[in-house]
Amino acid sequence: MTFEISVVKPETVILTTDERFIKDEPTILVLEEKVSYNGATCVVMDTNKKEYFKCKSKSALYSDGKILKDMNGAKVLGIRSTGIISFKHEIYNPKKAVGTVTKGDILSQKALKLSFHNKATHSDETLVMKFNSGSKEALILYGKKDNAPLVGRIHYKSNIFKKNCYYIEVAPKVDLALMTCFAIAFDVYKH
Repeated sequence: MTFEISVVKPETVILTTDERFIKDEPTILVLEEKVSYNGATCVVMDTNKKEYFKCKSKSALYSDGKILKDMNGAKVLGIRSTGIISFKHEIYNPKKAVGTVTKGDILSQKALKLSFHNKATHSDETLVMKFNSGSKEALILYGKKDNAPLVGRIHYKSNIFKKNCYYIEVAPKVDLALMTCFAIAFDVYKH
């Protein structure tokens, strides 16, 4: 999979949280996991070191559930496993579910699908993440069509200390919190 193509601004805003997490220019977020005695944590920042979110596992024993908070400590979104047999994760705000991440189809191991309610359009929409098995890169498309616009891409790196690091390029007008949760789901799926 190659990343020579750039993300494009979608025709409509993709919003599930708050307009403060929508930017007018492409943004590259960095998620670097740090393991501590009380669970895995990370600070999500852009490449200019501006911090957007803090992410923490719900508990040291249940690393599948993560809470995304803004820099003031207010909960923005969470992601948790809801599938017993199959891969299924729910993205939720403190009040209700806002999206579901599932495998693209039963036979596919090369796609994840995020179904969510877009607050900007008041409709249910889909993001599709495509990747190759064993790949450290993924493309995020807005919709299921063959010509769907590329609204994000992820590049994964790991170092000798087993720290995971993700670079998420997010198109303008796309919710940074939603894309961060989608990247967390990708990490859970890959590991």
